[in-house]
Amino acid sequence: MDKFDKKHEKAKEIFEKYKEANLEEKVISLAKKAAKSGFYDESIGLLDNLLLLQPKNSKEISQLAVKTQIEKEKNSKKLLEK
Repeated sequence: MDKFDKKHEKAKEIFEKYKEANLEEKVISLAKKAAKSGFYDESIGLLDNLLLLQPKNSKEISQLAVKTQIEKEKNSKKLLEK
């Protein structure tokens, strides 16, 4: 087994642990809390990274990311008007 095979096996193990731990729902919850607190970029970043893992509910995650982006733009316009 060469270095590449070892790294590939390690990555597979980590990905399986991610799926088993149901981290997807926890990341979505964290992204929602971040957006509510005004951390829009962080929230969008979490959701984008989650989409890279090809989650089972990618449509919901995409919609949440778009909603967060719209909220970010609304709040930045409000700040500019002040």
